[in-house]
Amino acid sequence: MKQRLLTTLLLALLLLTLISVPLIQAQEPKPLPPELLAKIDPRLLKELAANNGSTIPIIIEMKAQADLTMDATLRVSDEVSRRATMVNALQATANASQVGVRAALIEANAREVRSLWIVNAVAAQTTLTTALQLAARDDVAQIRPDEIITLPPFTITEVAAPLSDTLQWGVEKIEANAVWQSLGIDGDGVVVANIDTGVDFLHPDLQKRYRGYQSAVLPPLHTGNWYDATGEGAIYPVDTNGHGTHTMGTTAGENGIGVAPGARWIAVRAFNSSGQAMESWLHDAFQWILTPEGDPALAPDVVNNSWGSNSGSSAEFEDDVQLLLDAGIIPIFSAGNSGPNSGTVGSPGSYSFAVGATDSDDVIASFSSRGPSPWGEIKPDVSAPGVNILSSLPGGGYGVYNGTSMAAPHVSGLTALLLQADDSLSYPQLTRLLTETALSLGGSSPNNTYGWGRVDAYNALQTALNAGQLVGTVSDKNTAQAIAGAEILITPRHTGYTNTAATNAEGFYRRGVAENDYNLSASAFAYQTQNRQSVIVTAGSVVTEDFELLPLPTGV
Repeated sequence: MKQRLLTTLLLALLLLTLISVPLIQAQEPKPLPPELLAKIDPRLLKELAANNGSTIPIIIEMKAQADLTMDATLRVSDEVSRRATMVNALQATANASQVGVRAALIEANAREVRSLWIVNAVAAQTTLTTALQLAARDDVAQIRPDEIITLPPFTITEVAAPLSDTLQWGVEKIEANAVWQSLGIDGDGVVVANIDTGVDFLHPDLQKRYRGYQSAVLPPLHTGNWYDATGEGAIYPVDTNGHGTHTMGTTAGENGIGVAPGARWIAVRAFNSSGQAMESWLHDAFQWILTPEGDPALAPDVVNNSWGSNSGSSAEFEDDVQLLLDAGIIPIFSAGNSGPNSGTVGSPGSYSFAVGATDSDDVIASFSSRGPSPWGEIKPDVSAPGVNILSSLPGGGYGVYNGTSMAAPHVSGLTALLLQADDSLSYPQLTRLLTETALSLGGSSPNNTYGWGRVDAYNALQTALNAGQLVGTVSDKNTAQAIAGAEILITPRHTGYTNTAATNAEGFYRRGVAENDYNLSASAFAYQTQNRQSVIVTAGSVVTEDFELLPLPTGV
């Protein structure tokens, strides 16, 4: 009775505050109690008042939060057990604390009520009256709008199917093909996922890589391999937009379009055909990733996220991202398409591993978002091919897109390759491999344009496998000044894969190579080439070879 009376009084106060009529214009409006104002997002107050009796999507955050830091079982080495313990703790806290709120929403005939146990919140379509009732509850921390996140606009250029096994330029640029051919690593045994617009699982370059695929005669298994968080209820992988099919093709597609064609994929549809997602859908997607259909053993190893908010300071999904990392799941995010100005990196990329976009000449795309993050951190972390990227489209077709959305799946695929090489690699170890083996670009590294540089799959894998390393400097013999952009050709004397390395702004190069006997050749524009014969590299060794190049004679 007291609760209902309080709600009625609060509603009256809100209406007196927000509704302007001649009768009360001369009166001093009565402010809402501070404890209530602190709980309701100001944007929501205006929207709810403007909508009068209509409903609006909201997220109700609960005060109670699961304590995962003190649970000793979270420190066990078995990832599946750790995930199960985390999920059980999160769900138990949500189930115990959300009972009253969910009951109130049902009684108020709220629509689309959804438990977001991953952050202990409840999403719903409700009215002003119901929102005020909930805000007055002691167990509610905050009520805010369920905002819409929209994928960056993109133009599809449909193209003819590529010739069988034709390598796409991005795959070849990062030397993923060299990893397949010389190391026999293609992502086999690794599960990748995307949170996107869905995936056309019947596409010929994706069908057999779908984890739910059994054979040409047996029906696919969609349970635990596919989830539609939009509420539209698609029971099998579908994509009515195209974005998700394209990004998955770059991550794990066959026929030369994917970086990790041996990996298996699963997917969550969180963006509708218009490329829009409610924040609640994305929270729901993250919690499904943690435990697909309630089974933590089905969780993927890597999750590609080619989406984000334009506001780099938004921390809406920070807890979700951290929980994935705690569960041993690696999330990769696009940096955003709001460049070229500084400080344009979007979120979650601003606080997670973010990828910028480069073209075929290793030049950053003008649209690629730049750092720093709102907290002064270097962003993006790395860059990858993201201009004129050909990949799969729904209906068995192919198309060319531009965007950091296309760059991120190159890195997700590379992460899958690294995990096949060593499935014990932790997130810090993976990010170190990705950054330290990248081709340095844009002057000193890292920088807020390229991050640590454009990723290099072959270099990363050789380093992960504890192969040998060739390091050194290239300088002008007469002036001793560093030569940036010099190329070092690394050719096996007998059999093996020919490598190349390039110097950064300080004239330094580093390249992971297999154990072998090599001939080296250093060259740079306007300089004479210098050669080295029979440089022997053994596993785990670091061999230093410095070059001093003579300028070409004037006029040559």
